[in-house]
Amino acid sequence: MASNPGQRVRSAAISRDTNETKIILALNLDGGEFPEETDRRLLQGEEGHATQASKSQIIAINSGIGFLDHMLHALAKHAGWSLALNCKGDLHIDDHHTAEDVCLALGTAFKDALGVPTGLSRFGSAYAPLDEALSRAVVDLSNRPFSVIELGLKREKIGDLSCEMIPHCMQSFAQAARVTMHVDCIRGYNDHHRAESAFKALAVAIRQATSRVAGREGEIPSTKGTLTNKSGIRNSKNSGKPPIDGAVSKSRKPKSKGPPPKPQKSAGNLATLKKKRRVYTEKELGIPALNMITPIGVEKPKGKKKGKVFVDDRESMMTILAMVNADKEGQIESKMMKARQMEEIREARKAEAEKRLEIRKLKLDETKEGLRKKRKRASGNEDREDVKKEAIAGTRPLKIKKKTVSFA
Repeated sequence: MASNPGQRVRSAAISRDTNETKIILALNLDGGEFPEETDRRLLQGEEGHATQASKSQIIAINSGIGFLDHMLHALAKHAGWSLALNCKGDLHIDDHHTAEDVCLALGTAFKDALGVPTGLSRFGSAYAPLDEALSRAVVDLSNRPFSVIELGLKREKIGDLSCEMIPHCMQSFAQAARVTMHVDCIRGYNDHHRAESAFKALAVAIRQATSRVAGREGEIPSTKGTLTNKSGIRNSKNSGKPPIDGAVSKSRKPKSKGPPPKPQKSAGNLATLKKKRRVYTEKELGIPALNMITPIGVEKPKGKKKGKVFVDDRESMMTILAMVNADKEGQIESKMMKARQMEEIREARKAEAEKRLEIRKLKLDETKEGLRKKRKRASGNEDREDVKKEAIAGTRPLKIKKKTVSFA
């Protein structure tokens, strides 16, 4: 559905060009037309199964992977987006780079189109069935990239898309879009149905989270008062450079009561002019928990310093640690869920074994009872034969029943 007059058009057009993939993409979160800067090649492609146009939406997707096109088509349709995407990837290697980069590009376009999340619902949740399959999705426009995806797929591939790449595509989207996402397939035995119901549930949850709330225009749905990168982390051009002690800004000079300090002229003391960075080791930060996140203000370690992270201030450090702890909590919760599932499986197997043992015991008792009766009948027959033989031989008198005759 197109935006109302006076509202910002939530759309974006991007291109992503690497040695592995070349992607052009345009997105409108409210449906309708694409932005003016959209690459016209997107709308000149051949029509396919992932191409659809209506009065409220325009969808044209060609990633080179048929099943991925099918899933993104369902995502765009039920989220209410207009989406055009074209990708030329290194499919001669495998589907990994293409599927991952397409979803990273889609997440980036989503983040750019959404802009500052003011006046929105922020949270969204939905269930979506597809025949026997049922999936659940919960979304938070938190600006904290985190995802838990549990689809339970068993096949190696669906079409030309590896099943292991389907949850990875959702994770890549969440990372680039900077949203928190939980997607679970609750039941279902057909992997195609499980995957498609998951994308449809995600689409409906995103549509709910990005919907505008009447009467809350301009309000940020957060107790912090912000949901952007400027909260707690410096994002300026010089954020990666440590401040120099005694440095004076051109626009404003610091106020001091006494005389200014004399500059250090000794060459040996020049190193002390720079503020030393605090080095946090891998053990302190709980890496590799940071592998899926790229926090602002963090330098990537190089060379022999691999495994260490450099930050400029304590505030940035606390933000990173909070992200790490959130990641750990999610891992713990996932492990607890798996442990509960394993416990339920063990209990079910134990009950089944006990039932089988009870049935076996009943059958054994019946067999024993049958043998006992058979032996008893055989023993009675042998006794009667012995009596007859002894009577014939004269060693035992034969009892003769006397007949009584009555005369009327």
